[in-house]
Amino acid sequence: MARPAGAVNVLLLLALGILVGTEVVRPRPTGGPPAEALGAWAPWAGVLLLGFGFLLYYSAPSRVTSWLLGALLVERFVQSAASGFGGVTFGAFAAGMLLPPMASWIARHSHTPDQVVFLPCFWLLVPGAVGLTGVSEIIVSGDTDGGLDSLVSTVITVAAIALGVLVGAGLRRRPRLSLGEPVPASPLPESGGGSSPGEPPATGGL
Repeated sequence: MARPAGAVNVLLLLALGILVGTEVVRPRPTGGPPAEALGAWAPWAGVLLLGFGFLLYYSAPSRVTSWLLGALLVERFVQSAASGFGGVTFGAFAAGMLLPPMASWIARHSHTPDQVVFLPCFWLLVPGAVGLTGVSEIIVSGDTDGGLDSLVSTVITVAAIALGVLVGAGLRRRPRLSLGEPVPASPLPESGGGSSPGEPPATGGL
């Protein structure tokens, strides 16, 4: 329960920040020209900023920088390509399925724990943006219908990511147990009574 509560807390804080920002910034006049889009480079720049933010926040060593940024870019590319092919839910599933084997592969080659790569890539996926959109629409705009629709799509996307992570964990390379040659049996110690192997030693009678 701690992680869902923490995620809800983060969404509420972000939505509160958006609400304060909309109150501080002067609203655009009605009928004015629409704001220009940043362009196709904006999501990729956001991925890099997210990676550097995680590196600074968690004080990660410099040797992890290239691995983490590369993993984030790969996750973003797979998610975008799969979303264009089969929809947002399929994109979340494909990105979640790629995450466990990629984190394990980077952990083996960079000698860092796989969670260093896993957690930032997990927070990169769709639920963060979709959930923030839903909460901000409810709090800032008062759009209850659109906000609830976004929150429902967030729950569906989370389920798709969880299923993808489970499938990817099953595809992850696991260490194999190699069995060596059987150890030869040690010979039985000879008894002092001269009895043959398998027979109890002779005892002296009265």
